[in-house]
Amino acid sequence: MCDPMTIAVGLSIASGVAGHVGQQQQANAAADAANRAYAIDREAAVARQHEEASATAQRLLDNQRAAMRANATATVSAGEAGAYGNSVNRLLQSIGMQEGTVYGREMTNLANTNRSLEFQNRAAQVRRDNTIIQNPKPSLLGTALNIGGDIFNAYDRFN
Repeated sequence: MCDPMTIAVGLSIASGVAGHVGQQQQANAAADAANRAYAIDREAAVARQHEEASATAQRLLDNQRAAMRANATATVSAGEAGAYGNSVNRLLQSIGMQEGTVYGREMTNLANTNRSLEFQNRAAQVRRDNTIIQNPKPSLLGTALNIGGDIFNAYDRFN
């Protein structure tokens, strides 16, 4: 039969190791979940960037086609009316300027959307990092010190 001190030491060691393993598993699970959540957030942001770029490209193409039609219509109308010179050139320049204005706005909106998505990505990174920080992995030294303290307390009780 074992003496109470040996049993107390064995229980302290088993309890300390089990606690260490449990804390390690909890920290790993939290880190894995945080990394998966971040990956999903990042995938969503990248998909949204692609969607926005595609939509912007389509709107720019539509705008370019409309400007080409307006330019052709103005050129044909001026030619049929016998008009030429500065007034026709200014009309064509105005059409080109409107096209350029729409292009500039679309590109600014796309850049703003991408910047907003990048901020969302950084926020997701911070959330991931905070989750990992809040669930730190246990240290072997800390576990050894806890076991040592438990053994000392058991020794103190039995002597």
